[in-house]
Amino acid sequence: MFLTYKKKILQDLKNKKIKPIYFFMGEERYLIENLSNSIEFFF
Repeated sequence: MFLTYKKKILQDLKNKKIKPIYFFMGEERYLIENLSNSIEFFF
């Protein structure tokens, strides 16, 4: 389920559709760090 959200967030970032706040939480530390790094990469 998280991977679905990850794909959506990455797609939004690539299309410059930025949301004001993103909350990442859960036990999937690798995925959270990966998304955080992706946000830094795009901006």
